[in-house]
Amino acid sequence: MKTDVYSENARSHIFLQSLLKVIQTAMFGITLCEIVLHTNNLGGATLLHASNDFLLMFTDAIFEGKTATGEYTTSDTEAGKLVIIVYLIMIAVNLYPTIRSIIKIWKEYSECYGPFAD
Repeated sequence: MKTDVYSENARSHIFLQSLLKVIQTAMFGITLCEIVLHTNNLGGATLLHASNDFLLMFTDAIFEGKTATGEYTTSDTEAGKLVIIVYLIMIAVNLYPTIRSIIKIWKEYSECYGPFAD
């Protein structure tokens, strides 16, 4: 018989953290894609990606004084609330660059090639 180790509240926090992480990652990935396309260099995007991962993976260690686990979610509901807040902040911070990147990529790289080209 399998026992459930997480409470309903902890499961909902883990799900929300995971969902916000996916959204934040997609938004950040679009911005990094535009940076690489614009600069034709991986260096700046790599540095931004590393600093972003450091901030998000070690949130517990930075704010809670806990040992860094390198995980993107936590089952601790109090720390989970902090992780959710950090993800929401990161989504808000990434919102403008993501929209700008989508518009820029669409304008510069939406040329039609092949038999359907004008």
